[in-house]
Amino acid sequence: MSLGQWLSSLLAAIVGGAATAGGSWLAINAAGAAGATVPVLNVKALGIILLVGAGTNLFSFLKQSPVPTSIHTKVTTSEETVKETA
Repeated sequence: MSLGQWLSSLLAAIVGGAATAGGSWLAINAAGAAGATVPVLNVKALGIILLVGAGTNLFSFLKQSPVPTSIHTKVTTSEETVKETA
């Protein structure tokens, strides 16, 4: 996996975790609006929930795909033979 692919996957894991946590926050608010007894969440609580969700996915991703230790590049060279004619 190249460094670019790794960074893209890392970002996707963070966004996925935050989205899941955001969905949970919306579900709690919807349950409260429907009359269920749930705690009231404010913006600070939402921020904490999003950070925990993103962090959980971040660390799960790092466990599965550690930081690449080296970047492999492929260099292709070609030689041309030039024949002189007299």
